[in-house]
Amino acid sequence: MDTREYELRLKNLSDEILQIQTKYKKVKNESVLKFDSHYQDKIREKREILHFLSNLPNPKIIYTAVQEIDEKIKLKKKELDERNKLLQELRSKEKLLHSESKKKKSTKKVETKQTQYSFSKAFVYSDSSVTTALDIDWKNVHFQDGYIIIKAGNKWFDPFSVYESKKALNHIKAIYKFRNAPKLLIETSGRRITKIENIEVLHYYIKFLSFADTFDSSVLRNKNYSILKFKTYSKSFYKKYLPDLFLPACFDLLCKFSIEDLPIIPVPETVVNSSGNKQIHDSFLFPINNTDGILWIWESIEESKASYIFKSTKEEYETHLQLIFDYLTGDTVNKRFTLIHDKELANVLCFKKRVLHTYQYAWESATRSIIRHGL
Repeated sequence: MDTREYELRLKNLSDEILQIQTKYKKVKNESVLKFDSHYQDKIREKREILHFLSNLPNPKIIYTAVQEIDEKIKLKKKELDERNKLLQELRSKEKLLHSESKKKKSTKKVETKQTQYSFSKAFVYSDSSVTTALDIDWKNVHFQDGYIIIKAGNKWFDPFSVYESKKALNHIKAIYKFRNAPKLLIETSGRRITKIENIEVLHYYIKFLSFADTFDSSVLRNKNYSILKFKTYSKSFYKKYLPDLFLPACFDLLCKFSIEDLPIIPVPETVVNSSGNKQIHDSFLFPINNTDGILWIWESIEESKASYIFKSTKEEYETHLQLIFDYLTGDTVNKRFTLIHDKELANVLCFKKRVLHTYQYAWESATRSIIRHGL
């Protein structure tokens, strides 16, 4: 909705409220109004809209912000155009060299290099010196213990060493959608992967998937895992390597107000549906400055889920954050329900408030108020 739609809704609400008041006034029963849930809902919605409209930024600020976003989009488009141009040039060069090599007659027999892997057919070594750049979907990235295997079309590449990789991650990857995740960018020569351009993204998802609460967690997780391993994941990291991850409006707002030199902690949330099937959703703990400490806002990529706000001191935030992270990635069923109804747990974790996503404008207004004025 734009501002005019809000104003029209406000007018309609005022008319509806007046009609209800008139109805009760006719029967001289106005005191019952406070018990009429329909009437109270109208009053509440009107109040929220008025609060939202009163907090709208100056049109000049909006115009400036739109211009800045427009510039960023143009810059991003330019970068993509340059990358696509480079890819086209590399592919054209590869096609030309391949065509020339087919014309040459050779009497040499090609020998198959022996490897230690049982799937040796997939790892036939090629002496081609042509460098090719490829974008790889995550479904074609296969984790093994200490290395990964990548497939492009019908072509398998030689194993690429990645110390943190574990075979068990494949079971977890199968129930994760990689929503808004960038593809893996690789450079190859023949069947050899010479470089992974965005290796930081690969390391990020290995850590993220390793902490999913699944049947394989005992294989993957070190119970003493420290959130300090996420210390490089500041908002600058996400903007550089995972720019589309925070596209939803609520994520964009929280990222904007996050403390630059503190990490935005990724929290893999395992969800079980009524059939018992599991899915992993992205969620994050955003660090927000507060007058007397730090607010940690737990936000899920699923828009229907509320924001949960924790608070820690600036001096001891690492210890406190570790407790919150351990709970959110632990084995507790119905974590949100438990957090709200278990007062002792809420005190230990310093859980302070829940902000619902009933209406986007109401959520944003409430969140901005908390960020600016505290709890």
